[in-house]
Amino acid sequence: MIVLYKYFVLAGILSFAVLLTANGAAVQDSKKAQPDKKSEGIRRTSAAKQIESNAAQERKMEIFEHAAANRELAALTQVEHAREMEQKASDIENSPDDETNNWKKRFSRSGIMRQSAAELYGQAVANFDKAAANRTMVAKIGKTIGKTAQLQKSESYAENMKAQGSEAMRLAACACEAAAVAFDKAERPTDVAANSQMAAVWLEKLALR
Repeated sequence: MIVLYKYFVLAGILSFAVLLTANGAAVQDSKKAQPDKKSEGIRRTSAAKQIESNAAQERKMEIFEHAAANRELAALTQVEHAREMEQKASDIENSPDDETNNWKKRFSRSGIMRQSAAELYGQAVANFDKAAANRTMVAKIGKTIGKTAQLQKSESYAENMKAQGSEAMRLAACACEAAAVAFDKAERPTDVAANSQMAAVWLEKLALR
């Protein structure tokens, strides 16, 4: 499901890129087509200024939407990679002992992988939250210029990103706890303490969201 959703988000990013390029070209063409204001002595009316201002705000909305889509794609990729690492860690833990793969080595390796997974979840939290912030800006701009549809859509998107950020935060805490357990079996007390502490940090942050 995550892979399919990622493709959907990527398609949206590409469409935004095309739109931004087209709009940028249109703005440049418009500027070239404008006559010399000083020579013609044209004074823009307040209505014309408002139209120009709204167009600038709409472009800002497009940029924030594009940025949000990129943040979301980054977060989804990080979550996907973290889950793959956790699965590999489980496989390592359940592998049989041999001369080169004893108990301590297995759990030391799995602890490192689970710790790396926790870091990826943490990065995903930051990207989900930034995606939410970007779409909140879209909503604010939409409200200012009367784009009601954009306002409602962006508010809903922002709430979804915040929820996914909270879930990634929970997963980060769980990964830290699992890493601490693995390091304990590998007899690496310093890493046990570090990951146990980090799990607490994530849980405290989650409780305050």
